[in-house]
Amino acid sequence: MPSSGSLPAPTEAKRGLFGISWLGGRKADTRDGTSLSSGAASGDGDEPSTGIAAFFERASVLLVLGLFALIGVGAGVYLMFFRPDPVVIPPVVHNIALPTPTFSPLTVTDPTAFLSSLPKTDLKYGLRTAESTVMRPVAVWPSRFAEEWLLTYDDGAGGTMTVQAVQHYKLEAATFAFQHLLDDATAEARAAQPGGASPAPAPSPSSSPSVSPSPSAVAGIVMGTVSVNNAAVGKSFTVTKDVTESVPDPAGGEPTKVTHHVTVVTWQNGTAVFVMTADPAVIGDLFTEYGI
Repeated sequence: MPSSGSLPAPTEAKRGLFGISWLGGRKADTRDGTSLSSGAASGDGDEPSTGIAAFFERASVLLVLGLFALIGVGAGVYLMFFRPDPVVIPPVVHNIALPTPTFSPLTVTDPTAFLSSLPKTDLKYGLRTAESTVMRPVAVWPSRFAEEWLLTYDDGAGGTMTVQAVQHYKLEAATFAFQHLLDDATAEARAAQPGGASPAPAPSPSSSPSVSPSPSAVAGIVMGTVSVNNAAVGKSFTVTKDVTESVPDPAGGEPTKVTHHVTVVTWQNGTAVFVMTADPAVIGDLFTEYGI
Protein backbone atom coordinates (compact mmCIF):
# COMPACT_ATOMS: atom_id res chain seq x y z
CA MET A 1 0.00 0.00 0.00
CA PRO A 2 1.24 3.44 -0.58
CA SER A 3 2.51 5.22 2.46
CA SER A 4 0.42 7.96 3.85
CA GLY A 5 1.59 11.45 4.53
CA SER A 6 1.97 14.75 2.76
CA LEU A 7 4.37 15.13 -0.12
CA PRO A 8 6.95 17.91 -0.11
CA ALA A 9 6.16 20.73 -2.53
CA PRO A 10 8.36 20.65 -5.61
CA THR A 11 10.84 23.47 -6.02
CA GLU A 12 10.01 25.97 -8.81
CA ALA A 13 12.40 25.95 -11.72
CA LYS A 14 14.69 28.94 -12.16
CA ARG A 15 14.99 30.39 -15.63
CA GLY A 16 18.37 31.78 -16.39
CA LEU A 17 19.73 33.76 -19.27
CA PHE A 18 18.21 33.00 -22.73
CA GLY A 19 15.29 31.11 -21.09
CA ILE A 20 17.46 28.15 -20.01
CA SER A 21 16.00 26.38 -16.95
CA TRP A 22 18.56 25.78 -14.25
CA LEU A 23 17.96 23.56 -11.20
CA GLY A 24 17.06 25.96 -8.41
CA GLY A 25 16.79 23.49 -5.49
CA ARG A 26 16.69 19.86 -4.61
CA LYS A 27 14.73 17.21 -6.45
CA ALA A 28 11.24 16.33 -5.30
CA ASP A 29 10.06 12.76 -4.99
CA THR A 30 6.86 11.81 -6.73
CA ARG A 31 4.44 9.20 -5.54
CA ASP A 32 5.61 6.73 -8.15
CA GLY A 33 9.23 7.14 -7.17
CA THR A 34 10.33 9.14 -10.22
CA SER A 35 12.32 12.29 -9.89
CA LEU A 36 10.52 15.60 -10.52
CA SER A 37 12.80 18.41 -11.52
CA SER A 38 12.33 21.81 -10.08
CA GLY A 39 10.97 23.20 -13.40
CA ALA A 40 8.34 20.48 -13.87
CA ALA A 41 5.84 21.68 -11.36
CA SER A 42 4.64 25.05 -10.35
CA GLY A 43 5.17 26.37 -6.86
CA ASP A 44 4.32 29.34 -4.82
CA GLY A 45 7.90 30.34 -3.87
CA ASP A 46 10.73 31.84 -5.90
CA GLU A 47 13.94 30.80 -4.28
CA PRO A 48 17.27 32.27 -5.55
CA SER A 49 19.58 30.03 -7.49
CA THR A 50 22.38 28.54 -5.47
CA GLY A 51 25.37 26.41 -6.17
CA ILE A 52 26.24 25.43 -9.72
CA ALA A 53 23.12 27.09 -11.16
CA ALA A 54 24.10 30.52 -9.86
CA PHE A 55 27.62 30.05 -11.21
CA PHE A 56 26.38 29.30 -14.73
CA GLU A 57 23.97 32.25 -14.69
CA ARG A 58 26.71 34.72 -13.74
CA ALA A 59 29.22 33.16 -16.12
CA SER A 60 26.85 33.39 -19.08
CA VAL A 61 26.23 37.10 -18.46
CA LEU A 62 29.95 37.79 -18.22
CA LEU A 63 30.57 35.74 -21.35
CA VAL A 64 28.06 37.74 -23.40
CA LEU A 65 29.39 41.07 -22.11
CA GLY A 66 32.93 40.00 -22.87
CA LEU A 67 31.93 38.94 -26.37
CA PHE A 68 30.39 42.35 -27.11
CA ALA A 69 33.46 44.10 -25.72
CA LEU A 70 35.76 41.96 -27.84
CA ILE A 71 33.72 42.73 -30.97
CA GLY A 72 33.86 46.47 -30.23
CA VAL A 73 37.61 46.47 -29.63
CA GLY A 74 38.19 44.41 -32.77
CA ALA A 75 36.07 46.75 -34.88
CA GLY A 76 37.93 49.78 -33.55
CA VAL A 77 41.33 48.27 -34.27
CA TYR A 78 40.21 47.31 -37.77
CA LEU A 79 38.88 50.79 -38.55
CA MET A 80 42.02 52.48 -37.21
CA PHE A 81 44.79 50.27 -38.57
CA PHE A 82 43.56 47.69 -41.05
CA ARG A 83 40.72 49.29 -43.02
CA PRO A 84 41.77 49.47 -46.70
CA ASP A 85 41.76 52.73 -48.58
CA PRO A 86 38.58 53.45 -50.56
CA VAL A 87 38.66 52.23 -54.13
CA VAL A 88 38.59 55.21 -56.51
CA ILE A 89 37.77 54.41 -60.12
CA PRO A 90 39.20 57.12 -62.38
CA PRO A 91 36.81 58.55 -64.97
CA VAL A 92 37.15 57.29 -68.50
CA VAL A 93 38.19 60.11 -70.84
CA HIS A 94 37.88 59.60 -74.57
CA ASN A 95 40.06 61.96 -76.61
CA ILE A 96 38.65 62.37 -80.08
CA ALA A 97 41.31 63.60 -82.46
CA LEU A 98 40.31 66.54 -84.63
CA PRO A 99 40.65 66.10 -88.39
CA THR A 100 43.76 67.51 -90.04
CA PRO A 101 44.60 68.39 -93.66
CA THR A 102 45.67 65.60 -95.95
CA PHE A 103 48.38 67.82 -97.48
CA SER A 104 51.13 70.12 -96.24
CA PRO A 105 49.78 73.68 -95.81
CA LEU A 106 51.50 76.65 -97.37
CA THR A 107 54.42 78.10 -95.42
CA VAL A 108 54.89 81.81 -96.11
CA THR A 109 58.48 82.97 -96.36
CA ASP A 110 59.40 85.86 -94.08
CA PRO A 111 55.84 86.54 -92.84
CA THR A 112 54.86 89.56 -90.78
CA ALA A 113 54.09 89.19 -87.10
CA PHE A 114 50.38 89.49 -87.83
CA LEU A 115 50.45 86.86 -90.59
CA SER A 116 52.47 84.51 -88.36
CA SER A 117 49.71 84.67 -85.75
CA LEU A 118 47.09 83.42 -88.22
CA PRO A 119 46.54 79.64 -88.33
CA LYS A 120 47.77 77.58 -91.26
CA THR A 121 45.22 74.83 -90.61
CA ASP A 122 41.61 74.73 -89.50
CA LEU A 123 40.33 71.19 -88.93
CA LYS A 124 40.86 69.42 -92.28
CA TYR A 125 41.31 72.73 -94.14
CA GLY A 126 44.87 73.81 -94.93
CA LEU A 127 46.30 77.11 -96.14
CA ARG A 128 46.77 77.25 -99.90
CA THR A 129 47.41 80.93 -100.68
CA ALA A 130 48.11 84.12 -98.74
CA GLU A 131 47.74 87.36 -100.69
CA SER A 132 48.36 90.86 -99.40
CA THR A 133 45.45 92.82 -100.84
CA VAL A 134 43.72 96.12 -100.28
CA MET A 135 40.10 97.00 -99.54
CA ARG A 136 38.31 93.69 -100.01
CA PRO A 137 35.40 92.80 -100.01
CA VAL A 138 33.99 96.35 -99.61
CA ALA A 139 34.71 99.00 -102.18
CA VAL A 140 36.48 101.27 -99.70
CA TRP A 141 37.71 100.05 -96.33
CA PRO A 142 36.28 102.50 -93.82
CA SER A 143 39.42 103.19 -91.80
CA ARG A 144 43.17 103.19 -92.15
CA PHE A 145 44.79 99.82 -91.45
CA ALA A 146 48.28 98.46 -90.92
CA GLU A 147 48.05 95.37 -93.16
CA GLU A 148 45.47 93.14 -94.80
CA TRP A 149 45.62 89.52 -95.99
CA LEU A 150 43.32 87.32 -98.01
CA LEU A 151 43.89 83.70 -97.00
CA THR A 152 42.49 80.76 -98.97
CA TYR A 153 42.06 77.34 -97.36
CA ASP A 154 40.72 74.07 -98.78
CA ASP A 155 40.12 70.50 -97.62
CA GLY A 156 41.71 68.78 -100.59
CA ALA A 157 38.33 67.57 -101.81
CA GLY A 158 36.80 70.69 -103.33
CA GLY A 159 35.72 72.49 -100.15
CA THR A 160 37.11 76.02 -99.78
CA MET A 161 37.21 78.69 -97.11
CA THR A 162 38.50 82.27 -97.35
CA VAL A 163 39.51 84.54 -94.49
CA GLN A 164 40.14 88.25 -94.91
CA ALA A 165 42.24 89.49 -92.01
CA VAL A 166 42.80 93.23 -91.48
CA GLN A 167 45.05 94.61 -88.77
CA HIS A 168 44.43 98.22 -87.62
CA TYR A 169 46.63 100.65 -85.78
CA LYS A 170 44.10 101.51 -83.10
CA LEU A 171 41.21 99.73 -81.39
CA GLU A 172 38.83 102.54 -82.31
CA ALA A 173 39.60 102.09 -86.02
CA ALA A 174 38.96 98.34 -85.85
CA THR A 175 35.68 98.89 -84.01
CA PHE A 176 34.58 101.42 -86.58
CA ALA A 177 35.48 99.06 -89.46
CA PHE A 178 33.49 96.22 -87.87
CA GLN A 179 30.50 98.52 -87.43
CA HIS A 180 30.79 99.63 -91.05
CA LEU A 181 30.60 96.01 -92.24
CA LEU A 182 27.67 95.36 -89.92
CA ASP A 183 25.79 98.39 -91.23
CA ASP A 184 26.33 97.19 -94.82
CA ALA A 185 25.09 93.68 -93.98
CA THR A 186 22.07 95.10 -92.16
CA ALA A 187 21.05 97.26 -95.10
CA GLU A 188 21.51 94.31 -97.48
CA ALA A 189 19.44 91.98 -95.27
CA ARG A 190 16.60 94.51 -94.98
CA ALA A 191 16.61 95.04 -98.74
CA ALA A 192 16.31 91.27 -99.28
CA GLN A 193 13.13 91.11 -97.19
CA PRO A 194 9.76 91.39 -98.95
CA GLY A 195 8.99 95.07 -99.45
CA GLY A 196 12.43 96.01 -98.18
CA ALA A 197 14.10 99.28 -99.07
CA SER A 198 17.17 99.67 -101.18
CA PRO A 199 20.47 99.23 -99.39
CA ALA A 200 21.73 102.41 -97.77
CA PRO A 201 25.06 103.71 -99.03
CA ALA A 202 28.06 102.79 -96.94
CA PRO A 203 29.34 105.53 -94.63
CA SER A 204 32.34 107.38 -95.90
CA PRO A 205 35.67 106.97 -94.12
CA SER A 206 36.41 109.43 -91.35
CA SER A 207 39.70 110.51 -89.85
CA SER A 208 38.02 110.48 -86.44
CA PRO A 209 35.66 107.49 -86.63
CA SER A 210 32.83 107.34 -84.17
CA VAL A 211 31.16 104.05 -83.33
CA SER A 212 27.45 103.90 -84.06
CA PRO A 213 25.18 101.69 -81.96
CA SER A 214 24.53 98.12 -83.08
CA PRO A 215 21.28 97.69 -85.01
CA SER A 216 18.26 96.01 -83.53
CA ALA A 217 17.55 92.40 -84.45
CA VAL A 218 17.36 91.99 -88.21
CA ALA A 219 16.14 88.83 -89.94
CA GLY A 220 19.08 87.04 -91.55
CA ILE A 221 21.74 88.43 -89.19
CA VAL A 222 22.91 86.55 -86.08
CA MET A 223 24.90 88.58 -83.57
CA GLY A 224 27.48 87.06 -81.23
CA THR A 225 30.29 87.82 -78.81
CA VAL A 226 33.95 86.85 -79.32
CA SER A 227 35.65 85.66 -76.13
CA VAL A 228 39.25 84.66 -75.38
CA ASN A 229 39.89 82.90 -72.06
CA ASN A 230 36.37 83.84 -70.93
CA ALA A 231 37.05 87.52 -71.61
CA ALA A 232 35.07 89.37 -74.29
CA VAL A 233 37.36 90.83 -76.95
CA GLY A 234 34.84 91.82 -79.60
CA LYS A 235 31.61 91.08 -81.41
CA SER A 236 30.61 88.97 -84.40
CA PHE A 237 27.74 88.67 -86.83
CA THR A 238 26.78 85.89 -89.24
CA VAL A 239 24.97 86.18 -92.57
CA THR A 240 23.97 83.45 -95.02
CA LYS A 241 23.46 84.53 -98.60
CA ASP A 242 24.05 83.76 -102.27
CA VAL A 243 27.28 85.03 -103.80
CA THR A 244 27.81 85.17 -107.56
CA GLU A 245 31.30 85.15 -109.04
CA SER A 246 32.71 85.06 -112.53
CA VAL A 247 34.81 82.05 -113.48
CA PRO A 248 37.20 82.72 -116.39
CA ASP A 249 36.99 80.47 -119.43
CA PRO A 250 40.29 78.63 -119.96
CA ALA A 251 39.74 78.80 -123.72
CA GLY A 252 39.50 82.58 -123.62
CA GLY A 253 35.76 82.82 -124.03
CA GLU A 254 33.26 84.65 -121.92
CA PRO A 255 33.53 84.06 -118.16
CA THR A 256 30.88 81.93 -116.54
CA LYS A 257 28.88 83.26 -113.64
CA VAL A 258 28.60 80.81 -110.76
CA THR A 259 26.39 81.33 -107.72
CA HIS A 260 27.36 79.85 -104.35
CA HIS A 261 25.25 79.60 -101.20
CA VAL A 262 27.66 80.64 -98.45
CA THR A 263 27.76 81.83 -94.87
CA VAL A 264 29.89 84.82 -93.89
CA VAL A 265 31.10 85.33 -90.32
CA THR A 266 32.59 88.73 -89.50
CA TRP A 267 34.21 89.34 -86.13
CA GLN A 268 36.50 91.71 -84.28
CA ASN A 269 39.36 90.60 -82.02
CA GLY A 270 41.04 93.64 -80.54
CA THR A 271 42.58 95.69 -83.33
CA ALA A 272 41.94 93.02 -86.01
CA VAL A 273 38.80 92.40 -88.06
CA PHE A 274 38.17 89.07 -89.82
CA VAL A 275 35.73 88.02 -92.55
CA MET A 276 35.36 84.24 -92.99
CA THR A 277 33.40 82.78 -95.92
CA ALA A 278 32.62 79.06 -96.24
CA ASP A 279 29.91 76.50 -96.83
CA PRO A 280 27.03 76.85 -94.33
CA ALA A 281 27.33 73.19 -93.31
CA VAL A 282 30.92 73.52 -92.03
CA ILE A 283 31.51 77.16 -91.16
CA GLY A 284 30.27 76.81 -87.58
CA ASP A 285 33.04 74.37 -86.67
CA LEU A 286 35.62 76.26 -88.74
CA PHE A 287 34.85 79.51 -86.95
CA THR A 288 34.99 77.82 -83.52
CA GLU A 289 38.36 76.16 -84.23
CA TYR A 290 39.98 79.11 -86.00
CA GLY A 291 42.52 79.93 -83.31
CA ILE A 292 43.90 83.45 -83.22
